Amino acid sequence: MNPVELIYTDFFNSILNYHLICGFTAIAVEYLAVAFYIVLFLWIISQMNFFRLEKMPRWLVYALFATKIVAGMAYYYIHNEIYPIDQNRFFNAGEIIHSSIGESIWYYLRLVFGPNANYLDIPIFKYAYYTDYWSHSGNYAMVRFHAFCRLFSMGFYSVHVIFMAFLMLIAGLLFYKVFSKLNLYHPYILLIILFGIPSLVFWTTGIHKDGFIYFGLGICLYNLYEFVEEKAKWYNLFGLVLGVFMISTIRFYLNVLLLPALAMLFYTLLRPEHAFWKFTIVYLVGALVAILLNALIPSINVYEVIVERQSEFIIEGGGSNFEVRHLAPNFFSIVTFIPTALFNASFRPLPWEISSAIQMVSGVEIALVTLVFILGFVYRKPTIKWHPVIVFILFYALSNLLLIGLLVSNSGTLVRYRAIALSLLVLVAFQMIDFRRWKRLAFLARD
Repeated sequence: MNPVELIYTDFFNSILNYHLICGFTAIAVEYLAVAFYIVLFLWIISQMNFFRLEKMPRWLVYALFATKIVAGMAYYYIHNEIYPIDQNRFFNAGEIIHSSIGESIWYYLRLVFGPNANYLDIPIFKYAYYTDYWSHSGNYAMVRFHAFCRLFSMGFYSVHVIFMAFLMLIAGLLFYKVFSKLNLYHPYILLIILFGIPSLVFWTTGIHKDGFIYFGLGICLYNLYEFVEEKAKWYNLFGLVLGVFMISTIRFYLNVLLLPALAMLFYTLLRPEHAFWKFTIVYLVGALVAILLNALIPSINVYEVIVERQSEFIIEGGGSNFEVRHLAPNFFSIVTFIPTALFNASFRPLPWEISSAIQMVSGVEIALVTLVFILGFVYRKPTIKWHPVIVFILFYALSNLLLIGLLVSNSGTLVRYRAIALSLLVLVAFQMIDFRRWKRLAFLARD
């Protein structure tokens, strides 16, 4: 080897070694960052009374947090390596928004906490434009999350996963604290449903929109219950508004389902007698109003909105589409499709339609959920206590499944969208089962 070749060889070897060292250093720093935030959140859990579960061992909350972290990391790996989706694009867009700090902290604050999809001065818009999500409220909400986490994460996605896992731990505990006060479930049954149903854990712990909807719903339910039952504290009212706002930024149309259900929950918590029939009457009246709305106000056509949204999902397509009837913007077309819509939302994909491991897990889960509902009807309690919270969950979840069934024609999307509603319905089914009929399971019974 001549001197020139030797110089070039040494030069490129030094570059290679530099990049290897940098690569190993970056990995080490990422692991240290992840470990630091795990320890930090564990310390917060140990210090705050919110994370103390009555009559439950303290270590259990730490274990629940660990399951959230594992689920979040699994979600990232699967949707980065096997079934790529928008998560890296959201993350990269958050990096763009975070970079605005270099020019002005006010630019960053405006882009993260201000409204989107409206006019911006050119110096700020140049950041928003390159995110590709500025005009879409739900997608841009994910960008906001990543841009905020970027202040602490040093650009490591895994740290963002830890933040999301902690938020979803809080979300699950919000539901747990409400339902545990009803004294309708054995505590371990409640924990298994809220923290052990695979689809609920997987789809809400991964950094995607469903987790924030679950979090927002938990905030709404917890604060409304506390507001009524614990004699009205101002911060509960603030929390309720925050929860509604969070869901609004992700999927605004869910307010059509959520706000009436929350209003009825508020009323029936104050006057709990005959809660089931009160919800039933109000929802029937609401359906009648929706039917007559176009005749009363021609400018508002609910049927056209549903048809347009269904068309958008059909056009969007995917690798696991199933055949659905294209709806027409009229009463007969939509009403006659309701049984099919509920069936699709509850049971798709059918066994012969399963095309991935995730759908296979969902198929097994649907079979088990169906079994729970069968047990709930066959071995139901002589008298079922229809507590207002249970009725709220029942009507909100069923209306959510109906809407999903009307709009979605892709099994992959459907499995993700229905995870929250279907899991909450399991709470209703378990509340119906009379465990006293089985001697070995009698300890699960709640009067």
